Amino acid sequence: MQTRELILVRRNYLLGQPTLETHQWAAYYAAKLLNTFGVMVNKPKQVTKNHVELISSFYGINIPKSFYSNPQDLKYFTSSELLIEQIVSYINIELVNDVFSDDPSTFDRIEIFKKALPNYKEGEEVVFRNYKMISEIEAVAVLRQIASDLASYTRKWSETESEEFVYLFINKLVDPSLVLKSKDNGIEMFKKYEIAQFAKSLDQKDVVKLSVEMIGEQKVLQFTPAQRRTLNLAIQNCYATALTKKQAKYFSQLTNKVDKRINVDNSGSPYKRAKEFIDKGQVLEAAKIFAKSGSLLERNLVWLLSRARINEIQPIVDLLNIKNPIVAIQLLQNLTSETQGARTFKFYNQRRIKNHVETVTEVRNRKSVLSNGIKQELTNAIYRQIDQYYMNLPKFGKVYVDGAFDMIPLPFNTSASGSGLDVMPVGARTLINDSKVRAFVHWDKLFDVDASATLIFSNNKIETVGFYNYHQKLFGDAALYSGDVRGSSGAEYIDFDLEKLAKMGVSYIVFGINGFGGKLNQGEVYSGYQLKKDLNTKVWQPNNIQMKVKVHGDSTAFFVFAIDLINKETIVLNQMSDSGHPVLNQSDVQGIKNLLDKHFVEIFNVGRIARLRATELVTDPNLADVVFDKNHVALKGQTVVRPSDTEKIVAMLK
Repeated sequence: MQTRELILVRRNYLLGQPTLETHQWAAYYAAKLLNTFGVMVNKPKQVTKNHVELISSFYGINIPKSFYSNPQDLKYFTSSELLIEQIVSYINIELVNDVFSDDPSTFDRIEIFKKALPNYKEGEEVVFRNYKMISEIEAVAVLRQIASDLASYTRKWSETESEEFVYLFINKLVDPSLVLKSKDNGIEMFKKYEIAQFAKSLDQKDVVKLSVEMIGEQKVLQFTPAQRRTLNLAIQNCYATALTKKQAKYFSQLTNKVDKRINVDNSGSPYKRAKEFIDKGQVLEAAKIFAKSGSLLERNLVWLLSRARINEIQPIVDLLNIKNPIVAIQLLQNLTSETQGARTFKFYNQRRIKNHVETVTEVRNRKSVLSNGIKQELTNAIYRQIDQYYMNLPKFGKVYVDGAFDMIPLPFNTSASGSGLDVMPVGARTLINDSKVRAFVHWDKLFDVDASATLIFSNNKIETVGFYNYHQKLFGDAALYSGDVRGSSGAEYIDFDLEKLAKMGVSYIVFGINGFGGKLNQGEVYSGYQLKKDLNTKVWQPNNIQMKVKVHGDSTAFFVFAIDLINKETIVLNQMSDSGHPVLNQSDVQGIKNLLDKHFVEIFNVGRIARLRATELVTDPNLADVVFDKNHVALKGQTVVRPSDTEKIVAMLK
């Protein structure tokens, strides 16, 4: 599949052939797309065989076999029979054949117990998706807009977003005047192409980092001619920023080696001046210093508030200048988290989610503790300022907002996320209209990927279903696993009967996958889920995929989605984890527990923010200038935002 076509099909576009007013087989191909994949095209007369092949590849039609052909097969086996067949399979693979055998049949189930199994039927569920057929000229405009939206990100791209931007840049679809708003993305692109356009995204600290990456922290700086040229280009185009004494000294040494016309010091360091005021007990004056220096006030707010007098709290909060509301929301979450006992901090590194639990020493030495009164005052003030920020932005005009957007949070982080079919921002929720869910993972060219499910009970008890215990059928027919496939290609499924699990006291289910045979940056790995009325159906149906994400990252573990049985909703997780465990367990789940709480999405959701930016709210999408809806096909002059259009959401609602 060509990169351009893939970029477009991810966003519900197909390239048409306007010279063919009616293809002779168009009606057949259009019917094939509708019946097999639930895909409806606005210009069915232009549908060709190539479009069918493109959608088939994207949705997945030739899926590898699972160990048991269907999770429901397990109803017909006892726990002892399942365990015996699993052990025999392991012996055959490890002692008779080879763990890394090239023969796919090596990993097939060896049928020890003959059972009369059902001939599963097709399911009735279909997820319909609208695709818009566009011309080459229209495609160029769409691709240029995607490039502009990606450039507006203030945080690191995911691997897929990075690949897309590189493709668009190489093919001259990136405006030469575009400046990348994220320094991480600017550094990435500058390293690849070393041009002034990307150097303009860097500040002086970034240039110091580049230098250290090249030669390390050396007392005597020595560069090759090529390194000198790279650094000179960066120095000439980077922008000034507040530097510590050490950074200023290093930058001066660096520029003396590369460009002697530039010299900096830290005499104007806001940290230095702010600390002088704090030492005098004048916290509000210190806050004013930080307020003049970009986002330094937000970054040091807990330091200030924990040392301020009560009458200084409100004036300090009033100094906040919300330039990036997503950063402000993240700040608020950190400031208002529980402060008694050890805290768990979640952060992202190399596109993976990491957890740090405070040590006993860190808890004992903690100095910046906020009272509940300060937390509440801070919360109200930040909420008010965020609302004001959005109301002050340019208006969208007439806006139509589908209610589904009230369940989509502002996209905090995309760098740890994968792309795919209907992949919404992390934390997005979807109502479960049926009572059953089939989770899946399928892969090729990566040995032994495992699915697992962590079940959290109302009494906080946690149980895990994985390759090591599925034979026990701990939850009877309410959670059935299709068996452990260990080959270089395969598929695994877990079926959940939500009504039965809820009666057992289960509140949440977290579904994840692990690369038992290697990191998930190899091969092709896809995971997601389908909603079902009846689980006694064929194991794979491409017309009923609710979400399908391509998993790719430098880790062995990935959170796919969760199920909230209390509110009957699925929750997008889409996070690489730094877990080293063979299955995701209780300690791993701590890092995503905040996403299981619905409170945040109820306050900071895309629908609410879109309404704040409307000149007028309309009830008919055909009358709107901007339409927030999953299935609406854009009319001339309209902008349509779908729940999975993450780059549009980031660009419009940042």
